[in-house]
Amino acid sequence: MEIGGGYGGLARVIMNYDPSISYLICDLEEVLFFSYVYLTNCFASERVLLNPGLHNLLLAPGQFYLVPQYKLKDIENQFDILINHQSMQEMTTKQVNRYLHFADNHCKLFYSRNMDHHSEEIRDNKDVVSGLNDHILNYFPDVFWKPDEYINEASYGDQELKRFIVYCSEELSASDLSMYKEHIRRLKTENAKLSHLERKTFNLSSTKSLADSSDLIDTVLLSTIAIRQHFIANQDGLNALRIKLVTWANIIPTSNVAWKLFRIIQSSELLVADGVEELNNILDWSTVTLFFSRFDKSLGGLYALDIELMENVASLGMPIFKKSSSLCADEYLLTPKDTMRNSCISLELVFSI
Repeated sequence: MEIGGGYGGLARVIMNYDPSISYLICDLEEVLFFSYVYLTNCFASERVLLNPGLHNLLLAPGQFYLVPQYKLKDIENQFDILINHQSMQEMTTKQVNRYLHFADNHCKLFYSRNMDHHSEEIRDNKDVVSGLNDHILNYFPDVFWKPDEYINEASYGDQELKRFIVYCSEELSASDLSMYKEHIRRLKTENAKLSHLERKTFNLSSTKSLADSSDLIDTVLLSTIAIRQHFIANQDGLNALRIKLVTWANIIPTSNVAWKLFRIIQSSELLVADGVEELNNILDWSTVTLFFSRFDKSLGGLYALDIELMENVASLGMPIFKKSSSLCADEYLLTPKDTMRNSCISLELVFSI
């Protein structure tokens, strides 16, 4: 079980690692739509259950269960391990205790990877928890595992994150311990294989999906990536788009982004703008703006942005959805072009009066 699964990336990796598991994500209601879209694009849609009934729920192998956080109290199942990665650090102490109490009653182990606290300004303004890791270790003092030393991950956009696994149950059975040791042995073997992988390239415009590319995992350098993102303009005067980029291990890219913007009219596509943006001295997590002539009448228009990213540059973000009084998964604009792999990018629309 994972608290705060985000877009579902970790869930995909773990399911590819062991397809026999059941995976439950408990998250904010809005975020579950993102993980639903992502996981149904990576796996068969019938394997991903959004907001399932929880009474007498039987967790089936190979299935994902996406549960809104307000239903945490209704979860009846027991879990081998609870995972939280960089979201408890965003919570209040009361919210953290709510999940620790759940772990105490439903989980054997708890894996945490979080900062101790945010800056003083954020703590004061947002009332988020301070001294998080000591708080967890006071609640669950028996440590199952921790690294020999903590790694400063600032080069990846993070402050120092502390990682550890604690016991939630008083003791584990011999079969449980044997299972965990086998997983640790297998993970060490897989990690050793990855460290010897030669540099590979992978084009997302190919027909092979990421879900079938377990040999690449998430650590192999990406070279050329073709992405298409649909969106609907919510007002007139569209004249630029902003995208956020991430690079491999904080590498400064020295390549470019080629892009084309199409207006979708019924079943036809009309090229309305294109260009090539240079990425000289662009740092990791930078925003790049794609400028074009102002569209006087863009309100309600359906557009498709095609991007080709090169030289170890990727795009970061979530799917875009229509504004609606009642969101449903079918409203996400994620229809792929035949020759391109559909993906999710962080896209901001810019308008001028």
